Amino acid sequence: MKCVSDLISSKVKVSTGDDCHRTVTSDGDFISVADMTGNGNDKYMTKLTGTSWGAKPHVLRTSALALSVSAAEYAPVWRNSSHARQVDVAMNETARIVTGCLKLTPVDHIYQLAGIAPAKIRRRVAAEIERLKQITDNRHPLFNHRIQATRLKSRRNFFMTTEPINTHAYTRRTELWRQAVTQPLFDLKEEPPPGSNLPYSTWKSLNRLRSGVSRCKSNLRRWGYTDDDTCECGEIQTHDHLLTCNLLDHRCTQDDLAQANERAVHVARFWEKKI
Repeated sequence: MKCVSDLISSKVKVSTGDDCHRTVTSDGDFISVADMTGNGNDKYMTKLTGTSWGAKPHVLRTSALALSVSAAEYAPVWRNSSHARQVDVAMNETARIVTGCLKLTPVDHIYQLAGIAPAKIRRRVAAEIERLKQITDNRHPLFNHRIQATRLKSRRNFFMTTEPINTHAYTRRTELWRQAVTQPLFDLKEEPPPGSNLPYSTWKSLNRLRSGVSRCKSNLRRWGYTDDDTCECGEIQTHDHLLTCNLLDHRCTQDDLAQANERAVHVARFWEKKI
């Protein structure tokens, strides 16, 4: 982990020119950090997904947490900046690589399938932890800082908008995540979901079936990639048809997909490299 930390630190200094917490204040700096979070590290993540590497999904998830997520939630005072969304866009792409989902997949689904709380939530919890340190730790540079009144309503001061955390960070992230998602695919937890021990190609197929966005022939026809939306069994190949196709030895349901049981794995393997 030390070499990963050194890599992140060196990239921060190259991108911003100095210590990140002092210099990442402008739109241009956010673009640099977004590049570091996304394009800079996504090429390493993409290499890990190669079949010759044999990387398992949980390895990809750990790599994403170390290389990209940690940078995205660095310096929690960013969370009130309108430019923080640029970092979120890069984080979305990293989550897509981890899960193997298509770009049209809803962002909420991608993070659930990756088992990683969205960057917005992680920054909020990091800010609450920093607020607690500011209040209780006399070594903190802003300990006993007197809050100045602001004249502009648009100013979202860190001290005025952030309450100190009162529980464990993992518990707080899970709580906020569950409040933000109205229709979860399964019980939200910051841990690898069922099926993360499968080969990446099977994992990718499983997640596309779970998310409801796949390269079924009905979608390919709608997107203009083909004129034929007929499955090999003779029926129209919609996304729901993928779970009940007559060519399958075992059919499955959405509950099976969520549990990643034997029926779900069989269906996912059948559609590997097809959807």
